[in-house]
Amino acid sequence: MKTGVMSKVRQFVGGTIAELGKCTWPDRASVFESTLLVLFMIAVLAVFVAAIDYVSQGFIRLITTF
Repeated sequence: MKTGVMSKVRQFVGGTIAELGKCTWPDRASVFESTLLVLFMIAVLAVFVAAIDYVSQGFIRLITTF
């Protein structure tokens, strides 16, 4: 039974390595640009969420102080 399992594992790993060899991988510059874009968008989203939080907090304070 273990021989069959190990054979299937070897076949799976071999197939996975073969498929990864067929992939086209981005060059270093593309990865760097994409990383900068993601970091920038995270910063923009963080500022947006903080602004919404600040406005919501002020609105809730206004409502609850009546």
